[in-house]
Amino acid sequence: MTNQAEIALYANLVLNVHESQEVFRTLLDALSQPGTIHHLPQTVSHRFTPVLAPLAALISHDVPFSICGGESVATSIAVERATFGRSVEPEFAAYIAALSGHVPDASTIRRGSPHRPDGGCQISYQISGRLVPGTTRESIFSIAGPGVPTVRNVSVEWATDELSSLQSLLTARSDSWPMGFDIWLVDDFGQVVGIPRTSNITGVMAQHDEKVLEH
Repeated sequence: MTNQAEIALYANLVLNVHESQEVFRTLLDALSQPGTIHHLPQTVSHRFTPVLAPLAALISHDVPFSICGGESVATSIAVERATFGRSVEPEFAAYIAALSGHVPDASTIRRGSPHRPDGGCQISYQISGRLVPGTTRESIFSIAGPGVPTVRNVSVEWATDELSSLQSLLTARSDSWPMGFDIWLVDDFGQVVGIPRTSNITGVMAQHDEKVLEH
């Protein structure tokens, strides 16, 4: 990434108060209503890769974060300058942005403690395609658990390359209940689906190979 590109990204990542509030509300609604599709404000999602929106809106002074994949070093510098957060190794991060399916060793991600399970990491995970409600001929996720009346289905159209990495993340949460980590799936169109640590996920992966993904 060139210096000019770094400067442009830094400038674009600086959110005003209204934008921060809108992104925060979108992310909160996504986690409280698992399996439903929510939309980041266009003024935010059109300025930079939408998966970075949780970092831009939620990180403040000295909050530890990590970016995996892509131009991670240059992007981390831009996020630090825009938010005053602190770039760290993934195992120390309160927030992680996983670009293009790049994830750290899932066993090292913060899960909180039995007394403070809410201390787990929050991960924004890039889906390079489009999230759509219901079932299509593409890859399908069925989400159940608290906040879901019965079962909600979400499909991923076009790109499915990142789904195997997502599976490893979800599988890694299965032995840590009530601890764990929350995940926001963020597609290239600024759509968001929340997967809180309380959710059970059944997925049909690329080429319709059936997998089971649990909390």
